[in-house]
Amino acid sequence: MKRLPSNFKPALDKIRKSFIYEENMSYSKINKYYRKIDGIFKDNKCEVYDINHLINNYSPNTKYRKTIDNISKLVKDRNNGMIKKVHKNRQWKIFLKDVKSDMNELFIGKINIKDIEDGLVKIMKKYNNNWLGYWSIMDIGDNGSVRSMKLFDMNDYNELKNYLHLKKNYIYKE
Repeated sequence: MKRLPSNFKPALDKIRKSFIYEENMSYSKINKYYRKIDGIFKDNKCEVYDINHLINNYSPNTKYRKTIDNISKLVKDRNNGMIKKVHKNRQWKIFLKDVKSDMNELFIGKINIKDIEDGLVKIMKKYNNNWLGYWSIMDIGDNGSVRSMKLFDMNDYNELKNYLHLKKNYIYKE
């Protein structure tokens, strides 16, 4: 991205004035900043696709560089914190069992739950730099709590099937 869309400049100006990234912020503080920044982006009609593009691809030396770098760090910290919370949450075990049940319908023999978990973690890594985080897998409350989990993005579902088949050598039922 060579030039920022015009609606991003006022948003980034507001963010730059109200957000200072700090190392080792608590998860609740990260979420507080995230909601504030998200509100600024929404008020300025910044689309999620463009926000992700900004975070992952914008690097010219402008007055916004540090602000964008700080937003990127915040997103990574938020998503990493989310993963830690998920693994401690009972929803994760329920989710793994549900996915295992679905995959057992597709493959010969029983699927190892560790293989399911490894595949899901691999899939989730691609969302680590995503503004919305793990939205295609989790329904997350405003306070960061996990409401529910499921594979509802068809690409993620297919990626898991391919992972189990190609990487873990499970054979499809005919």
